[in-house]
Order: sequence, then structure tokens, then C-alpha cells
Amino acid sequence: MRDNIGLIVIIIIAVVGISLFAFFNSHKDEVKNISVDNIEETLKDVDLAVVYFGDLTSEKEELVREVIKDTSIQLFTSKATVDELNSILIVNTITVEDNDIYVLFINGDPLGIVNGNASAKILRDTFNEVFFDEIPQDKIAYVVPDVDEYIKKVKSKKYTVTVFAIDDCIYCTKYLPVINNIARNYGVEVNYIHRSTYDEEGYKKIMALDLKIPAKCTMNNEDTTMLAGFPKPMTIITKDGKLVDCIKGNVSEQTVLDTFAKYGLVKENE
Repeated sequence: MRDNIGLIVIIIIAVVGISLFAFFNSHKDEVKNISVDNIEETLKDVDLAVVYFGDLTSEKEELVREVIKDTSIQLFTSKATVDELNSILIVNTITVEDNDIYVLFINGDPLGIVNGNASAKILRDTFNEVFFDEIPQDKIAYVVPDVDEYIKKVKSKKYTVTVFAIDDCIYCTKYLPVINNIARNYGVEVNYIHRSTYDEEGYKKIMALDLKIPAKCTMNNEDTTMLAGFPKPMTIITKDGKLVDCIKGNVSEQTVLDTFAKYGLVKENE
């Protein structure tokens, strides 16, 4: 009798478990509708969110689902007038003239927009740029230099700007869009030296420049050299084969511009 009761309990637990799994599985892909009044509150704990403002047709939903597939991006919808939408976006000085639009949020902060009729490519490029710091190919403005040409630049009588980065460096990934924006908008030639871009021999040639790195740009606040190792990302300004200034780590665009301006590197924003 006890054995029968135990078996019945096990069966009940299994049925309940299967039912719950089926319920959540059938609802996990539902698009959640959120109120305009509590968007920030609702999304503050959501790492990456796309909110479609307007009537999300089945075609648009299918398109955006394909784009966010295999990512951690969550999809929401909301109704809002243009004025209500702009009141949400104004925090980051974004404005729109239409409410047929995707808004990209990171923890409740609106950081980008995409037209509601955008193609899959535009959606994917924008999502990757805003959410994952990936720069679309047609927006890349930094230079990945040839090794020998780069060495000539460093030894020339002109200022040369270089950013050094390595693999598995989240700060390097986040810093690259900052430096790319400056290269694109302020006419600064930025040489981007990523360790994995060059073969062993080429990278050794660059390191052999063995530029002196001042204490302000090291981890232990002591002078060092390139061959001895240095933090990444590292931005350096060189002239006549010598380092004249450096910026340690992932810093703001304004910090970089202020440093570049000291050497007349920043041109008028076009």
C-alpha cells in the first residue's frame, strides 16, 4: 500500500512538473507589453531590452526575433504618443518624429533607436553596436597599420596616436567605439594595435620599439617599458620615436579629446 502511495506521489509530481514546463515553455516567447508610465521601473533589471513602440505586426515580430535569436536581448512592446516617447528618450538627448520605432534599453536606460521598418541587417548592426560594442564595417574609422609603415610613423616628426588592445579584455572592447568615434568625427588618425591581428614576428617588431611608459599609465605607478609589459587598453601619443603622452584604460571620449587637444590633434567636428 505504501509503495502504491509513493508511486502515486511520484506520478503526481511528474505530471505537475511536466505541466509547469509546458506552461512556461509556451509563454516564454510571448512579447510582454509594458506601460509607458513604468518603462524605467520594468526594465531597470533587464540587461538588454528592445521595446517596439507601435503595432508590432507578425512580420516585424518574426524579423526581430530572428535577429535577437541566440542572444540575451528581450523583446517588449509599448504604446506611446510621440510626445510620451520623446519624454522617455530625452534623458539621452534622443528625439523622434514617429512612434513606429524600436528603442534599445540597457537596464532601463534608452541608448539607441531603430526605425520600425528597418531591415534585418540594420537591426543586427545596430543591436550589435549598442549592446555588444561591435562597430559596423562601414563605420570603422581607426587604422590597423602595416607593421613597417607603423614603425616609420612612430619614428617620424609627426604625432602618432596608437591604441593597444588584447583578447578577452572587456575594457578594450568597450573603449574601441570611443576611439573610433573620435577618429571618425574629429579627423584624428588612430592606429589600432590588437595583439591577435599580427603574427608573432610582426608584433615583436612593434614591441621592439620599447617605448618608455610613465608611471601615470602603469598599474603599480612606476615607470616601465613596452617590453616589460603595460596595461591594456593603452592609448599613446608618440613623436620622433618617443612616447610623449599616454592614457591608461577605458576612459570617456571627453578625456581623450582633452588629451589630444594638447597636441593639436583634434580637428573641428564635421
